[in-house]
Amino acid sequence: MQMVKDEFKRWCELPYVQGTINGTHIAITKPIGAFATYYYYFKTRDYNIVAQIIVDCNQKFINLYVGLLGLINDSHVIKKSTLYKCMQYRSLLDNYKGTLNAPSPHYLIGDKGYPLISWIMIPFKEEG
Repeated sequence: MQMVKDEFKRWCELPYVQGTINGTHIAITKPIGAFATYYYYFKTRDYNIVAQIIVDCNQKFINLYVGLLGLINDSHVIKKSTLYKCMQYRSLLDNYKGTLNAPSPHYLIGDKGYPLISWIMIPFKEEG
């Protein structure tokens, strides 16, 4: 992740950027049954699942979360993703899992569909 941060700093002069985030809708055939409406995406007028993608400066995928219902927007997708849980524990963006004293901030750049989130730092506890 340090190489990704360094590359973003060289590319756009923004420090601590870990990637860019965005969502996309993937068309599917209409599901059978009562739950089909949950997959309906009004903007494209078809049935979809949602993918949330994070890429680095070279457009290389560094995180992918896919499969949620098509009617869910970006601000809800991130909160349901494993990315959100990992960032709460800082296990994805740095090696300071569960600590409150990480040496630097980390950012993802996204469009207005993503909320500004102040990560709640929960101390990591081992099971058992």
